[in-house]
Amino acid sequence: FSRMKVLPLRKTVERVTKHKCAVVYGSLPAATRITQAQQFNDPESDVNILVATDAVGMGLNLNIRRMIFTRLEKRDGDVVIQLTPSQCKQIAGRAGRYGSKYPLGEVTTLSSDTYNELLELMSKDATTLEAAGIAPSVEQMEVFSKRLPAAKFSHLLSLFCKIARIDSDLYFLCDLSKQEVGHLLKRSFCGMFYLLELVE
Repeated sequence: FSRMKVLPLRKTVERVTKHKCAVVYGSLPAATRITQAQQFNDPESDVNILVATDAVGMGLNLNIRRMIFTRLEKRDGDVVIQLTPSQCKQIAGRAGRYGSKYPLGEVTTLSSDTYNELLELMSKDATTLEAAGIAPSVEQMEVFSKRLPAAKFSHLLSLFCKIARIDSDLYFLCDLSKQEVGHLLKRSFCGMFYLLELVE
């Protein structure tokens, strides 16, 4: 699950099949991501395969009939980690969605070696969260920065956190003073908020 794997896989699929591919990955600009999703969803388009990282599981409405995992791990900074049951289910759940072209979906793996591992991940209960951390998206920070064009990003984040209000016990504002800018940007997507899985 990384951009460096997505782009070569797209080229391989397009070279050995008659299919055109769209791509979605975390660092893809939001507008480009939306355009790629629209091409994939358009029945008149010749794009009928989507090659994506785990970013496919967040913030896009997609008509996916079959989800095929090439790997069951992803990069988290400099390390490769196994997908959690909740991450696996979130990604797999993109296939077959109520109200979409495909109300029932299929999920499998590219390699038979990892199929049983997928079944095991899908059968496990997801961890129950008592509260979820939220943080501003890149788009929100961009709008916010237009009000204070001379301010440094770290100051904008600090100010945003001071004025943000959360009126629910189910959510809390992440401590962004500990977040690296690159980490925040990498985890952002086009939407109002991105739910962060906090690792202590």
